[in-house]
Amino acid sequence: MSDSLANAASRVDTICLIDDSDDEAFLAQRLLKRENIQVTVESFHSLEQFNEYTASHPNFSTAHAMLIVDLYLGIDLGTDVIPRITATYPGLIVGMSTGSCDPGDQDKAMESGAWFYVGKPLDHACLESICNQVDTLSLATSDSGAFLLRG
Repeated sequence: MSDSLANAASRVDTICLIDDSDDEAFLAQRLLKRENIQVTVESFHSLEQFNEYTASHPNFSTAHAMLIVDLYLGIDLGTDVIPRITATYPGLIVGMSTGSCDPGDQDKAMESGAWFYVGKPLDHACLESICNQVDTLSLATSDSGAFLLRG
């Protein structure tokens, strides 16, 4: 696929993470860069920080972003945060990630309104798993690397 065709479609160029661990965001940024995934990773410790970010970035577009929420945030559970996100940002692809191995966690995540549920870390394999769960999302490649395409 050519870059011009990808630009004409809805390219997901920002992945926002709500996670209480700075290590997860750092690891995701390094892995995605190493794997030549053309995406920017923005990290927040809370929903409030994410809301502040979107308010201060008038060009933020739910069509060009995806949000991944950690299941176990310091104060909140990700399953409590997701319904608030989907109400505030309709159309935003929102999913849950966790290091938990409890099979019930996936059911809770999906019941809360998550589009997908994946394990950590956020890397190429994780993005493939997300695309397998979200029909309107795919990984595409161009001369400049891989990227997420919505549509």
